[in-house]
Amino acid sequence: SQINANLQTWESTLITVQAATASGSTTYSGSNTLTDASGSLTLYTRSQASFASTALPSGPKTFTGVLSEYSFATIPAQLSIRSTADVQ
Repeated sequence: SQINANLQTWESTLITVQAATASGSTTYSGSNTLTDASGSLTLYTRSQASFASTALPSGPKTFTGVLSEYSFATIPAQLSIRSTADVQ
């Protein structure tokens, strides 16, 4: 995917992923997977986040968040949203 290919350049910047579907857990807490037409990346939310227990949305959504690298993951790119307002 374009994000994984540009991870070093875009790391620590605010990015938007359009038409992505979240899967994994039933809530935002922890590591989930975002998948769009170009590939996948991890959607990561700390368990202490105020919205961590909020249910993941169903269907394709637009996710805006800060891109970071998690070097021990199978999918190294991870996106962290700031609040559920970052999901449209």
